[in-house]
Amino acid sequence: MTEGTPPGGGRTCVVTGAANGIGRALALRLAGLGYELLLVDMDGDGLESLASELPAVPWTVCADLSGHRGVEQVCQALGKLDRPAALVNNAGMYRGNPLHTYDVPTIERDYWVNVLAPMLLTQAYATPLVERGEPGCVVNLSSTAGEIGSSDAVYGSSKAAVIGLTKSQAMNYAPWVRVNCVSPGLVRGTAIEQRIPEYRHAEYARQEQLTTRLDADSVAEVIEFLISPASRNLTGKVLPVDNGAYPR
Repeated sequence: MTEGTPPGGGRTCVVTGAANGIGRALALRLAGLGYELLLVDMDGDGLESLASELPAVPWTVCADLSGHRGVEQVCQALGKLDRPAALVNNAGMYRGNPLHTYDVPTIERDYWVNVLAPMLLTQAYATPLVERGEPGCVVNLSSTAGEIGSSDAVYGSSKAAVIGLTKSQAMNYAPWVRVNCVSPGLVRGTAIEQRIPEYRHAEYARQEQLTTRLDADSVAEVIEFLISPASRNLTGKVLPVDNGAYPR
């Protein structure tokens, strides 16, 4: 389901997983800066709630990125945008389960959300810009779990793939489209925090070197930086936002 009218001009940001957590915080931040928005999530009620808080009506796409149909729906929406400024591949799937509990269809669904969707959406976003010689920006969301491992092997391995994907995409779409990655640690007040095992929660807390609260707004602020001209010389980079946990 797609609602609203495609935004025009070159100040449109596309955010997946926008209804909650980091995506929601980012949408609120970007709207306050005057960006037009294309917001994507499978949570239609969450999108509607978010839209009611924004100063301007966003274009929303209610789509499930765990398969080809939902990804294609968003790709079609991207094709209707006039020179979108940025794509943020924020949508992610985390179950917090050990590998032996997964079956193949579940692994495939999670890899669609965490890896294939960012791959294909970036392709749909960046290819026209490169062909026209116009600038663009992509921000992928990985995780500390993609750098150091996770008790959920499907999640950890898929987020590691996002890091490799970012570096390769940066090469593929240079010099026109910059592609960078944000790697959050344990973000407080999110669904993932509620699902991780208690021993992992304690491990994150023990490793953090800063006591500043790490929440969705903290991560959204770094994403905003990567979208802005202030990061014009950065591409193919991974920025950890983790209070200094697990120095690497």
